Amino acid sequence: MPSVHMNTKKHEDIAAELIAGKQGGIRLLKVLRSRSEYGYTFYVEDGVALLSVINEGRTASLLTSIPSSGVEAKALQALLGQSISELSRHRVTLAQIVLNDPAPKLQMHALIEAGFEELAKLRYLERQTSVAIPCQPNETKHIGLHFHSMETNSDVELGKVLEETYIGSLDCPNLYGVRPIQDIIDGHRMSSLYQPDFWFIGTIDESPVCVLLLNPNDDVLELAYIGVIPSQREHGIADFCLAKTIELAQHHNFQRITLVVDNENAKASKLYAKWDFAQIQSRHAFMYKLC
Repeated sequence: MPSVHMNTKKHEDIAAELIAGKQGGIRLLKVLRSRSEYGYTFYVEDGVALLSVINEGRTASLLTSIPSSGVEAKALQALLGQSISELSRHRVTLAQIVLNDPAPKLQMHALIEAGFEELAKLRYLERQTSVAIPCQPNETKHIGLHFHSMETNSDVELGKVLEETYIGSLDCPNLYGVRPIQDIIDGHRMSSLYQPDFWFIGTIDESPVCVLLLNPNDDVLELAYIGVIPSQREHGIADFCLAKTIELAQHHNFQRITLVVDNENAKASKLYAKWDFAQIQSRHAFMYKLC
């Protein structure tokens, strides 16, 4: 049977090294132990290991070693089953795992056999802040869009707009409706150092039309989310949000802006290319719905 809830120092060292290599394992453990308020568990069996981290917003992030044989793939499948069973007891609603692209076949096979489904192929994009802002389309210049930070808004107000922006969204549509909106907001908050003055609701004539969520992280500004309500799409609002993001990055001396986009979202990819974002890597995301 897999070793579960045996997070002794020796056990963690062995499992972390299997997952991330010797030096990578040391860094991984340092990060985990510095955020001890979140629960995490290592699982090990037959030369493979899995790490399960419970996040805010009732989600879990998984990391695994890469199996090198059918026997190890079967062992990893068993570990995944054990971790999902344990997560269900903690009221987790969604487990996610992200693999390199191309995804190792045995690792991907173990995930699918354990009941995971492919969520999306993710493209990681980056833009140097020093690059000049391109000319904005004329329709954005007189749009009357105003940004109001979370310093003056509540989670209830944010949640209402956020839910509306998900309608018809092409970014990871399989996630729509899986989690309550407050869980989604909490999940966004824990992903980085949350600062309310970098989260915005955009309004036109005092009516909410969009959401812009940014997360500062050292010299990088992460563009976590842009969403526009259906009735206001195709009017240049997303362009205005990107201009706002770049202006903030320049004002606060961030060196780079980063984001992640679903490869199937052709409209978003075209938008980011227009604003000089370039791909730096791609990865495969898988999910397991526990709810």
